[in-house]
Amino acid sequence: MAKRRQLPTIDQIESKLGYKLDYLDNVDDDIPTFYSDLTPVPNSAYERALREFDVARKQELKGADSSHGLPILGAPKTSSIFFRLPRELRDRIYMFSIPSCEWTLGDVDQFNSTTFAGALGDPTGFFFPLNKDLSVLLVNKQIRQEALPIAYRKTFFRLDDIDDFIKVIISIGQIGRANIESVEFSWESRSDLSYQMGKYLESDDNNSHLPALHVLRCVQLLKECRRLAFLRLYFEPDLISNMSIASFQADPGIRELSSVRGIRRVEIGTAVFEPLDHYDFIKWLKGKMESGSNT
Repeated sequence: MAKRRQLPTIDQIESKLGYKLDYLDNVDDDIPTFYSDLTPVPNSAYERALREFDVARKQELKGADSSHGLPILGAPKTSSIFFRLPRELRDRIYMFSIPSCEWTLGDVDQFNSTTFAGALGDPTGFFFPLNKDLSVLLVNKQIRQEALPIAYRKTFFRLDDIDDFIKVIISIGQIGRANIESVEFSWESRSDLSYQMGKYLESDDNNSHLPALHVLRCVQLLKECRRLAFLRLYFEPDLISNMSIASFQADPGIRELSSVRGIRRVEIGTAVFEPLDHYDFIKWLKGKMESGSNT
């Protein structure tokens, strides 16, 4: 006859887990919840603690690091019911669990000194702070790898100018560039404005010009965003109103920009959301970018 398992006492469980079972009593028993392996969470606080106790014991037997409660490198992984689901079904679950959101740069100096430098060392953009509310990306490494592309697809990147676009698109890595679908930024560059200001001080030319610095790199990165479906560009209205269609189309940066193809929807306007579609050369640029496929 098999020997009946002797259950641990409450004191033994609390000693092993490091907390009192009373802390588990605030769970709403009327709402069914599940563990990451899709097994139901017991209603009883003791049963929930007993499960965690068993997991901790198994980790010790498999060579877990007792000081941190984490399996050591090379320890066998526990099979999860979730990962037995077809990948297509898991992707649908990720789609429902990841909300659509907007991302803005925030503190430019902080981004330059920390995020940008860290992400450059990681070709996948793993360290890019996409959204602190996307807890699904923090569950484990495999779920992050599978859900990260969908998170990029459901994030609208609202950036200031060409300089910011280049920094961010480099930082999000190959996964980000392959999956980003929506972005907006102004067709100007702080670096270029500083450069033009220096030229203005040395000459009598005080007219505004379309940006020239970093434009080629910007267009190259745009073409790497293969899933890009929505692009919103802002132009200075005074600059556009004083420009002819010939000079607009002859601008080297605009020629490069017009070579981007296959974007489903392109919006071009001013920074205060006034459309510029009444200009023929703006219609021309939109038509170019919304046609064909990226080359």
